[in-house]
Order: sequence, then C-alpha cells, then structure tokens
Amino acid sequence: MQINKSRFLKGFILICLLFLVTACANKKEKMQNYLHKGEKAMQAGEVKTAIIEFKNATKIFPKNSRSHYLLGKALLKNKDGKGAFRELSIASSLDPDNIDAHYQVATVFFLSKKYDDCRKKLDLILQKKPGHFDALVLMANLNLATDNLKAALKSADKAVAQKPDNSRLQILRAKIFEKQKKYVLTEQALRKAISL
Repeated sequence: MQINKSRFLKGFILICLLFLVTACANKKEKMQNYLHKGEKAMQAGEVKTAIIEFKNATKIFPKNSRSHYLLGKALLKNKDGKGAFRELSIASSLDPDNIDAHYQVATVFFLSKKYDDCRKKLDLILQKKPGHFDALVLMANLNLATDNLKAALKSADKAVAQKPDNSRLQILRAKIFEKQKKYVLTEQALRKAISL
C-alpha cells in the first residue's frame, strides 16, 4: 500500500510539472503570436488592431519589455501620449538597454518641459551610446531651452559631424548662435541651411 501511495505521489507531481511546463510554453507562444499579429497590423496601418494585440501580449507576460515597447510605439502612433509614455516607461525600466524606449521617454519629458528628467534619460543614453544622433539633437535642444548655450552648441556640433548635410541641424545651430548674439555665425548657419 505504501509503494502505491509513493508511485501515485510521484506520478501526480510529474503530471503537475508537465502541466506547468506546457502552460508556460503555451503562454509564451500566445504572447509571441499576439506580438506577431500586432507587428503585422502596424505594417498594414491598422494601429487600433495592433494596440489590442500588444495589450493582449502584455496581459500574458506583464514583465516582457518588448510587448510594452511595441504597445507604447503603437499608442504614440495613435496619438495617445499618456498611454505611450506609461508603456515606454515600463519598457525602459524592464530593459535598461532599450535605447529607443529611453529616447522616446526623454522626448516626452522634453515636450512636457520636465527638463531634469529629460536630461537624466539623455545622459543614460549617451553614456551607453555616445554617438546616438537623435539623443545628441535632443540634448542640444534641451540645452538651448535651458540656456546652456555652450553645451547646446557642443551637442549640435557632434550631431553635425555625423550628418553635415542636415538643414535642421544648421537651423538649430543658428538659433544657438542667435542666443549667443553671434549674428555673423547665425547668418552663416542659416545660409548653409538654405543651401542644403
């Protein structure tokens, strides 16, 4: 009788373990399926459908940064800034190496005039990836907005070194020079912008 109980207990534990492994695998497959459907919907321009698919993925695995990131991008495309900010913040906290999530959050901070929070995110990005073009441009704009003109010009020049034929960067440089009351340089930057 003792042997039968032992066998029964071992068999029961084995069945439970198989059930758990299968359930986890099924959950992961479901999440991947939702993400795949959401990405296809985004490519087709069906943003609302993509949002539903990405939300379903986040419900299955709330700690999956990719699902929050994709949901945030879709919400941003759908002009839901608050929801996008929430999801991108979650994605950046779950995956500190997701540079684009950090950049998107920094952009929202900048637009909301939360300059200290924006600077922290940009510092983190530029520490991990010093030549990140978009972060350099945003940092230049941030420094311009906070009247740190020397740092603004330094960031803008680093961005110009990567893309010298970018007219927007020349206009940004002109704004910096104008604030510095360097009108000859302002004019030169504007002429360059026009010629591009």
